[in-house]
Amino acid sequence: MVGEAITHAQRAMTAREEWRAYWPLVLACTAGMTLPVVAYVTLGLFLTPLSHEFGWSRALITAGTGLVAALTVPAAPFVGAAIDRWGARKILVLGLVLMGLSIASFSLASGSPAQWPGCGPSMPSSRCW
Repeated sequence: MVGEAITHAQRAMTAREEWRAYWPLVLACTAGMTLPVVAYVTLGLFLTPLSHEFGWSRALITAGTGLVAALTVPAAPFVGAAIDRWGARKILVLGLVLMGLSIASFSLASGSPAQWPGCGPSMPSSRCW
């Protein structure tokens, strides 16, 4: 109505006000997008130690990342549908739990080549989530 005061919530925020209010969100999103990638980027540093420790070939070790990438693509549409249905927050929490469990499962590896792809079956889905 004419003459009514505009509340703070109704007023458009300036760019400076928006950054001041929501910088933690930007920081959290940046961390969420970059930290999981560290496992893939640093794999090259661990090729030799993993090969010596478990007796695995380089091809077997690097096949794990290829498997994750190959399974991530078909999982993405289902994750998108889940986000539409249940909301981003619930799916994000589920993804964080899956990512933590899949990374923690690598501590159980004893040297069997079957464990390498088996340790992180939730890794593709957690990358999508």
